[in-house]
Formats: sequence, structure tokens, C-alpha cells
Amino acid sequence: LRHLMEMSATARCSAVMLGLLATLVVDADGSCQCNASSLKICVLVPPSHLDATVVPAVERAQQHIMNDGSFGRKIEVLTLNTQESIPVAVATTNFNLATCACSAILGPSYSTVSMEVARIADLAGFNQISFGATSPGLSDKVKFPRFFRVVPSAVQFAQSVSAMLASFPTWKEVALVVQGDAYGLAARNALVEAL
Repeated sequence: LRHLMEMSATARCSAVMLGLLATLVVDADGSCQCNASSLKICVLVPPSHLDATVVPAVERAQQHIMNDGSFGRKIEVLTLNTQESIPVAVATTNFNLATCACSAILGPSYSTVSMEVARIADLAGFNQISFGATSPGLSDKVKFPRFFRVVPSAVQFAQSVSAMLASFPTWKEVALVVQGDAYGLAARNALVEAL
């Protein structure tokens, strides 16, 4: 995990895209499940990520994979703005899965939106991999069998931080700064519980 976090955004997106493509192309028994010469990936991002981080990294990753040539298929990327809204993300996902022959979904970054998209992706038979969703509920493979992520769940993160803090036995107090929203409070609660 530390190695993945130290990688550049482009390298992480390349690793994510290659992992996602591998899940599309090869079944568990090693047989090929996709014979298309082109794969289209729908990237679901909020407006704050459109220009700043995710989209440029995904575009560079796409170029890197295509220039490498070892994948052997054309990769098309369709970037979709979720507007940080569950109804917009659901409508966008439904429409694009039905009309653009997407092969997989990359994103969204928010857990609440990812859960709804994951339900649709599963019903439609598409794999989804998120670069930011941390809800422990998404680890439930019965509810979300086609959902994958490259960040730890909030619980796994809290356990890691707790283990790290335990390696400093002389520390008597630790300050915790979190966002004042549901995400931050859930992370705080998970860490307090792990301690």
C-alpha cells in the first residue's frame, strides 16, 4: 500500500487501469472473456477532479499503456462529470452503460456515489474500480461483487494508523485533525475504535 501511495498519480492510474483491464480480459480460470479490439472505460469524476488530478492522470496512463503496445487493444476513455451527486451519477452511469458500450467503470471517488454506481455496474455485468471510495461497506463482496478499489477502507486505514502509533510507546497524546463531515467523522470514529 505504501508503495502505491508513493507512486505518481499517472503511475497509480496506469496500475489501476491495467488491473481493471486485466479483470475485463481474463476470467479466473485464465480464459479470455473479451475479444473486442477496443475497450471503452467510463471515468466518473466530480467537478473538482476534472482538471486538477484524475483526468490528466488517466489520459497520461492511457497514452502510456497505448504506447507500450503490450496490451494489444485500443483503449478509449470517456470522462463523465458526476457533479458529486448520486442521482446525476446514477443517471449518467445508466445512460452511458446503455448507449456507449463501456467495458468498465473507473471511479467515482466518493463512497456514497460509488455504492449506487456499483449496484448498477453489477446488474449490467461491469467491473468498477474506485480511486477514492473508502467506505468499509464496499468491501462486502456479496453486495458489491464487481467493485474494486486502490485505496484502503476507512477501517483498514485506521488499523494501520493504530499499528503505527503503537510503535511509539512514549507518546502520551496524539492530535487528530479530520474533516467536519460524515467522511471525516467516520474516519475519526474508526481510528478511535482501533486505538
